[in-house]
Parts: sequence; structure tokens; C-alpha cells
Amino acid sequence: MNSVVAKCIDQGGKKRIELSFLYDPETVKAVKSIPDRSYLPELKIWTIPDDDFHRGSIKKAIPKSFLKWEKDIPEPALKLIKRQELSSRQKESLFRLEQSIELRGYS
Repeated sequence: MNSVVAKCIDQGGKKRIELSFLYDPETVKAVKSIPDRSYLPELKIWTIPDDDFHRGSIKKAIPKSFLKWEKDIPEPALKLIKRQELSSRQKESLFRLEQSIELRGYS
């Protein structure tokens, strides 16, 4: 199972929990066991209603050691997790952009 990053979001005025992770069949199976989940293929994320019942369902489906709430992840580690979701071509493009920004003195 892969690590799952969870964060609270507002989706059309409704409180939801967003789950994101690198593709892994075991992780997908665990998330699919959560009631009322929705997959957003264009964003490659799952969303679940944010209430006590569904938070309990998430805890049952995903072992604590694999579930990380975004607010609890230090910013450098969060950037690394998100960067791992990129393809090698995307990573290379991002690296070149970051170098360009640094050379221009923006960061």
C-alpha cells in the first residue's frame, strides 16, 4: 500500500476530504471500500464526505501508518510527495523552470 495524503476541501459548498496517492491496486481497493467516495479522473484524486462517519471509514480502510493529513506534513516533505506524482518528463520540465526562476532572482 502507498501513502495516502488527505486534506479537507470545499467542493461546491460541501465539505469533503480529498485523498491522493501514487497508483497502487491495494490502495485503490482500500479507498473503494469507503462509502460515498468519488473519483475525479482529471485530477487523479478521490473525495469523500467530511463527517464523523466517513472519517471513521477512512481510518478503517487505510492503516494509520499510511494515512498522512496534509496539515501535519512539513512543507518540504509535502513538495517531495507531490513531485513524486509527476512523470519523469514533467519532473525535468519543473526542474528547468525552477532553475530559470532562481537565475532570475525570484526565489
